Amino acid sequence: DAGRLFMGDSNDLQIYHDGSNSYIKDTGTGNLRIDATNFFVRNSDGSKLAIDAVDGAEVNLRYNGSKKFETTNTGVSVTGKILAGTGTTAAATINAYTTTVSTGLYSALRVIENTGASSYWDIGATGGASTLLNFYHNGTTTPKIFFTNLGGATFTGNVGIGTTSPAANLQVEGSGTGASG
Repeated sequence: DAGRLFMGDSNDLQIYHDGSNSYIKDTGTGNLRIDATNFFVRNSDGSKLAIDAVDGAEVNLRYNGSKKFETTNTGVSVTGKILAGTGTTAAATINAYTTTVSTGLYSALRVIENTGASSYWDIGATGGASTLLNFYHNGTTTPKIFFTNLGGATFTGNVGIGTTSPAANLQVEGSGTGASG
């Protein structure tokens, strides 16, 4: 464990094991470059890939041997959810769907408020009215607000301006000015 392999005029490149960890250490000028037709990083017994880079093609990142992130000729492909936030709690989960997410509704992208939450919104959804954006709350399959491809918007339930608990279809509280036209 005390042996080190030194390379370069000033021992710039070192390969060694310290009894607990193994190291490749480059302390010289320039970059550490690894040139390979195909490049693989595997677990210690070689049974699972962690990273595989194919010459002139994709780079894949894997979790426990299962591909989760892949570069493609048009961008990237992600398998599973994308969690956004800080620490161990996600502030939002982003899911891309290619199948029905509820009866008669196909969604291109769904953003969930946080892990396990029942409030979410869909982008690029198509329902009976060719909706483009839907907002859901409390796990319902009917949007609370949806915007159509014709520029219209529909609200499920009462709408309030200046109040958080409207008692009518449209309830406006407070003063203001308006224009007629």
